[in-house]
Amino acid sequence: MAVSKNSADSKKSNVSEEPVSGQPGTDIEVASPGTLTVAVAEKLNAALAALLEKATAQWEDEQTGFPPYWAPGFDGDTMSPGFIGRVIGIEEAKSDTDFDRWIISPTYASVVCKKGPADDADLIEVKPGEFFTMSSYSSLQLQPYVGHEIAVIPQRKRDIGKGRDLWDWRLKVSKETKGKIIEQLEKMREPQVA
Repeated sequence: MAVSKNSADSKKSNVSEEPVSGQPGTDIEVASPGTLTVAVAEKLNAALAALLEKATAQWEDEQTGFPPYWAPGFDGDTMSPGFIGRVIGIEEAKSDTDFDRWIISPTYASVVCKKGPADDADLIEVKPGEFFTMSSYSSLQLQPYVGHEIAVIPQRKRDIGKGRDLWDWRLKVSKETKGKIIEQLEKMREPQVA
């Protein structure tokens, strides 16, 4: 609907001044068919905001925007202790300048992550059930663990020459998860019957 700024030209509908049963839209000033005055639009928006707040009071907030990211070295040379989380999947690179990122949801405890540009990032807490991303490292293959809970513990960063580094990791899984991974690998090795 278009909004008219000229309330002098508006006609008032014969609907009562008071909203019926707290519902927005019952006191409508019409500037012309299909338009509202700014004052009426503001009233409708205020009523809708109150209804949204009341209707969702017991709901939980979800993350929006780009997820925070985790790095093994979160503050210069300070190494992260790691995390325990469920591997949700991978977000594949969308361009030559981009890189693959794993999507992780902490399961046991909050994880310290970064949000914002790498050179000016804020440190934030990502709570269990929320999401963060982490780079896909050649020395940490997570594909078999999608859908499973893992513990990732960075050990050290090594210089492998030509200005490149390689992280060493500890990757831990429960006995139950290990059994499921072995079962998946065995199924992949079985001949496929057509």
